[in-house]
Amino acid sequence: MKRCLYALLVVGLLPLGACSGGSNGPVSLGIPVAGVRHLNDVLYNFQAPPDAELAYAGLATGKKGEFYGTTYGGGTGPSGGDGTVYEITAAGKEKVLYSFQYGSDGAGSQAVVISDKTGALYGESVLGGGGSACAYGCGTVFKLTPGKSGFTESVLYPFAGAPNDGALPYGGLLMTKSGALLGTTFQGGSSKTCGHGCGTVFELTPSGSKYSENVIHVFGNNTDADGPADQLVADSSGNLYGTSLFGGNVTGACKKGPLGLPGCGTVFKLTPSGSTYSESVIYRFAGSADGKYPRSSVLLGANGVLYGLTEQGGAKKGSENGTVFELTPKGSRYSEKILYSFQGGSDGADPDDTPGLVAASGGGFYGTTVNGGGASACASGCGTIFKLSPSGSGYTESVLYAFQGGTDGEYPYGSVTVDGKGQLLGPTYYGGSGPCSFSSNTGCGTIFSVKP
Repeated sequence: MKRCLYALLVVGLLPLGACSGGSNGPVSLGIPVAGVRHLNDVLYNFQAPPDAELAYAGLATGKKGEFYGTTYGGGTGPSGGDGTVYEITAAGKEKVLYSFQYGSDGAGSQAVVISDKTGALYGESVLGGGGSACAYGCGTVFKLTPGKSGFTESVLYPFAGAPNDGALPYGGLLMTKSGALLGTTFQGGSSKTCGHGCGTVFELTPSGSKYSENVIHVFGNNTDADGPADQLVADSSGNLYGTSLFGGNVTGACKKGPLGLPGCGTVFKLTPSGSTYSESVIYRFAGSADGKYPRSSVLLGANGVLYGLTEQGGAKKGSENGTVFELTPKGSRYSEKILYSFQGGSDGADPDDTPGLVAASGGGFYGTTVNGGGASACASGCGTIFKLSPSGSGYTESVLYAFQGGTDGEYPYGSVTVDGKGQLLGPTYYGGSGPCSFSSNTGCGTIFSVKP
């Protein structure tokens, strides 16, 4: 896969550097920040192909305590590693379940997988699948069906791109009770104001062994959402909620974004209306203290309150390290409150959690930041695992672990998952002790374990 070409796509708004990678070359494990916990364990070090490498999304829990994930690189694909779906046990035993071949089957997944009651896995690949509107394929929705000799992959839907279909599905899927699959695409749709389209919300409905697609919503530019990049969530009434990286407020600080796209991002809502949905933007980020560029999904709390992350913005003047925000419904409107602004340095910076925040016992949250943590091995820090805990009328943040670069991992893009023992598991994109075919970085990523 031409990973240099897709570096910006892989990491969203925060590229790690040139094609050789984002750290300053191989490094040794540094000294942890004072007062911060040590890693409980590095469960697995990804190796060069045919193993998986470059894990972007968090882990999904299986029926028997195993975990499933995807990687953007690695595997046996003809381009030297076009992505995988893998399994890892709590004991750290890893197995590649499927290697994308960069053809009609897809390539380069950045989304978390979901499962059904039969143990089948469903996911998305950003590239491949055909679609002449996209130079390297518009992406796919795929299924892995378990059998006696392993998993078999089938493509449920290949995206065709603009002007009539979506393209580049980054975000992962939501399964309804009837077995339909809901998701978003970063580009595509019929809007002419975003070049390749501002993105879509789609539904795939099963009919026998096949699926039919219905585009629920096509995003426009300007004040509408633009570029959704993560999973949808649903409430008990069937309303859908999501975020977009761009769109919304297109003036002032948000006139032109990192990719030349206007708007600092939105949170949107899709309300069922008969056999269709009506869309409304419930919050437009202003691009300053309130945050900007939400890459992660929202987390639905009690009484319809939504919690989420922005990659940039925040209260610290002269720095845009990202935020944790809360949206509270008041009638038909929502009011925003910043629960925490990341400070950088020994604190975290640039949360890019995929798919998003995880609820902690006692009303708090767990999450990751791509940068920050204070390690000198990475230009802006190698990332953190953090906890936000209720404290009086607000929240207090604590860094559970600051990655040091090297053998413990670098750049945790994926969300953490809580295992049966209450430990936090997750992937790092780089780091570890395994060799990497892609760059001069320390390794191809890790699966880590931290005790909160």
